[in-house]
Amino acid sequence: MSNIANLYNNGGLTGWAGKDNPQFVEDQFNLIKDDGSFKPLRIVGASRDTKGKKLMLYEVVRKVLGRDTDNYPQEIGDCVSFGAKNSLVVAYENEIKFLDGNIRIAPTETDFLNSANLLSGNYFYPITQGSLPPSISVPWNKTKPFALNIALGKKYNETYDTTTSEPSVISQITSAISSIESTYLAIERVTGQTCTTVTNPPNPPTDTISTLTALHNALADLVTKVQNWKSLIQSESSSIYTSDSNTSRKNESIAAKNNIDLTVIPAINTWLAYSNFNTAHGQTTCVGFFAYNPTLLGATKLQATQLNAFKTAISNRSAFILSRLGQLNGYFGSLSQDLNSGDVSGSGLYYDRYQTINLRLNLLNGSLIDYNSYDKAIAAQEDQKASILSATSTYASIVKAAKFISSATGTEYVQMESVSDFSVGDQVYIVTDTQEEIVRNIVEINNKRVKFGQPVPAKYRETDYGRMYKDA
Repeated sequence: MSNIANLYNNGGLTGWAGKDNPQFVEDQFNLIKDDGSFKPLRIVGASRDTKGKKLMLYEVVRKVLGRDTDNYPQEIGDCVSFGAKNSLVVAYENEIKFLDGNIRIAPTETDFLNSANLLSGNYFYPITQGSLPPSISVPWNKTKPFALNIALGKKYNETYDTTTSEPSVISQITSAISSIESTYLAIERVTGQTCTTVTNPPNPPTDTISTLTALHNALADLVTKVQNWKSLIQSESSSIYTSDSNTSRKNESIAAKNNIDLTVIPAINTWLAYSNFNTAHGQTTCVGFFAYNPTLLGATKLQATQLNAFKTAISNRSAFILSRLGQLNGYFGSLSQDLNSGDVSGSGLYYDRYQTINLRLNLLNGSLIDYNSYDKAIAAQEDQKASILSATSTYASIVKAAKFISSATGTEYVQMESVSDFSVGDQVYIVTDTQEEIVRNIVEINNKRVKFGQPVPAKYRETDYGRMYKDA
């Protein structure tokens, strides 16, 4: 068998390798011909004029077999619309997990193929009795994919894995502050000390000013919680997607990032910079100690003025989180499914992504449901008609694309075959047959050379069919 055939069989090569290399195709053909596995066709009636005539191979197959050959999943080309929608969903899912603690998952190519082949445990056509998502009690036999687990970012069992959320960290901080305020007096909070009077008759009473070890420990614990909060929201800020082509979402995301970077983190840094305690009160008696005005000792972490300012910053952040959660959930929208008919309704990014999921799964084999089943022939015909109409509508305005004519070099520049459908400011997706999809913004177009806002790694090669695309 030729090298190229081996590569295709082993999955090492996809697509049409000979498009720009006809000599390569000829060499591979000669390998097949010369090793004896190629059987020349006997030409009958060679003198017959064939000018203007044509023969469709699929017609011959139908006459010989009485049917079309079995189709197979198209693993290139049909995933573009899903990739564009999915990357946007995932971008916002990466942020919201910091706010609600729910880790959302996204469909992979393997998930699509498992569903297309109706494998046990697949997400979109769950069929294993006794191991079904909780929303259904019988195997899913609807023509539309099941929409209530991974299409909503959930696991197979319609739940989320969880992680530490910012509100939970804030709750720990506010509880620690409340405990300190309710346990210790203002002068104790500022000095980290207390005063006790020891009576030992017939000797006069003795006043002792000493360190409040428990308060020192409580403050150290509070500082650790605040530092953990800062670390968490720094990661959260990095996760916020600010390159959305939707202006409203983009501006709201920029505001969310600025709230962390320009408001919350400065407030945290200011509070952390204050001294823990100040013991320069000069008092030696309990009467003098407890009567001393703690504001005279200046700014410390637990001084009322500084602590109240910090509490206000925490309260404002909590309110902002609620607002941001509302925005993100608004972006995701809703996705509901009639479990009797399988019909899906909704809005927002989840609904948009589901539409591409439904389109792609139907395209994998013409349909993922057996439309030839006698029990549902009529319903299947109607679904097939709807699928064709949906596909026509979807593909009419999905993407504009351009391929690399040279590999990326790790800089911001890449040479493209054609850039007529692209403009400066466009958000585009860059992908190859071997590399994951990345998002970049075009900042300059010079002839066919495109400059992006960030470097494109050198692993994105022209030989791996590098290309960029955008929603039409």
